[in-house]
Amino acid sequence: MVAPHICLSQSAEYRENYIVQENKLWCQFCNVEIDHERKNSVDKHIKTLKHLNNKNKNNSNLLIQRTLPSFENTLNEREKINKEIVEAFTYADIPLEKIEKLKPFLLNHCKNVGLITGANQLREKYLPLSYEIALQKLKNDVINKIICLTIDETTDRCGWHAVNILFSFDNKTKLAKTEFLSNVNASSISQFVMNTIHFYNISYENIIFFISDNASYMKLAYSNLSPFLPNLKHNCCLAHILNLIGEAWVNFQKFELEHLLQNGIESSTLAPLPVKTRWNSWFLFLCWIKPLYSHLITFVTAEYSINHDSKAVRDLYTFCQNRSHVFCVKIFIYFITYNSKRLINDLEFFKIRNKAIAPFVYSRIVSLQAFLSSGTRNPPISNEIFQLLNEENQDIASFVSLFSRAFILANEKCEKHISHHPVLLFFKAIQCFDPRFIQSNSSNHNMENYRIIKEFYLPTDTLIQEWAVYCGLNESIEEFDDLDLYWQGKRHILPEFSSLALIYIWLPVSGVDIERSFSSYKSILSDRRVALKEENIQMLNFLYFNLSNNDDYNNELMIYE
Repeated sequence: MVAPHICLSQSAEYRENYIVQENKLWCQFCNVEIDHERKNSVDKHIKTLKHLNNKNKNNSNLLIQRTLPSFENTLNEREKINKEIVEAFTYADIPLEKIEKLKPFLLNHCKNVGLITGANQLREKYLPLSYEIALQKLKNDVINKIICLTIDETTDRCGWHAVNILFSFDNKTKLAKTEFLSNVNASSISQFVMNTIHFYNISYENIIFFISDNASYMKLAYSNLSPFLPNLKHNCCLAHILNLIGEAWVNFQKFELEHLLQNGIESSTLAPLPVKTRWNSWFLFLCWIKPLYSHLITFVTAEYSINHDSKAVRDLYTFCQNRSHVFCVKIFIYFITYNSKRLINDLEFFKIRNKAIAPFVYSRIVSLQAFLSSGTRNPPISNEIFQLLNEENQDIASFVSLFSRAFILANEKCEKHISHHPVLLFFKAIQCFDPRFIQSNSSNHNMENYRIIKEFYLPTDTLIQEWAVYCGLNESIEEFDDLDLYWQGKRHILPEFSSLALIYIWLPVSGVDIERSFSSYKSILSDRRVALKEENIQMLNFLYFNLSNNDDYNNELMIYE
């Protein structure tokens, strides 16, 4: 006799159409029980015209919401321990086939090891089972929740176009789905998003944010989606934009840093060499090299005298012999390290994941715009730079002109990507959830100023009353920056307004999590695991990312430490 959940774990097609409810197999589209003991019945039903019609209609009234306990409670001891083995190995990024090498050790030191199956059974039976349980938990978690979508694409080592889509809700982010697309364009991205929304049975009105990079096909995909998702707003990743602004200095040829960057420098302190895909790494490299610059010039000269067979050594030596170039590069390094602090700090700010920062985004952007705009006319020059220029009797005006040009390039990038950012005004409005902003000026008390927020366009009577109370509060919060703690503490006096605030203060401001999901993906699809099936990659990636971001699972691990 085959248990219904085992039947469900045998095929992705089964999991797409059937659910387990009270130890019975049900079609979630037709709301009928299926004889799970007869494979022919299971296969036949999903090909019937009635089922195909119901599935195509995707009528949410017909969809059955399975309760997770009814699924997990059907597992016997063998199934539970093997499910937990899959989760533990996936969480630790250990290939399931390693269980064969660990079994001798486990047999000597652990109980119930005889219940653990081999690698093939773990992969073919218990990986789908673990995935199905985690998937159903996520489906239950997103019911009636306000959802932010984050989406991006990467090309993996096998040449596949892998697309990840994340759900952010209730101060947590989950990988919803990984899909392999033959062509990545606005049409395929739009279809993938809609299919995912339907798969999780999420109301169109509950999708409020679409976070992506600045690629034109992503912007077009948003345009395709917005007519169907009435509350959707497009947030082009702010961290990515800050990196683009920084690249204006990275690519500024007048700074003449190619020799140091292209030839590389060996160091016992492991220099943070620039990596294009690692944001801020170029600036951090220059911060590292600044105090060592004169020593590096001496080192290159000494290295050349010992052995100059290497082309890199010869090129660096040629550069070091030009005293004017050496000095100019030194000035440029000092200038960049002095002025890049704001760019570094702002980029790190937009990469924050575990803190409610959305109400602070607008003021941060305005400050950056003012800094870059001012620098085009009067670039900040440190006392240290002035001292170096005076010691060498250099023409300060020519360097000021060069620095201004660098700021102009960065400011142009900022204007291009920030000034017309699609949710800039939205971030401006949600400053209202920062009590310090409200208390700073009575002109901020007008609720009409924030009508871009859907709930403020036609506010309820309760919301109007609670807004009046909120604006009238006289609190000492100058040093208070934990908005989540603040609004959690206001649930008793401002229940409706605090619930609203706890949604908007946690809006994701960048696509940092999607980049993390691809790091997880590339770890799974390593050089030694390129033979993994697409379906197994999807399940492993789903479990790996979501277990790593699962507070309940992490808390369980801490109990055993």
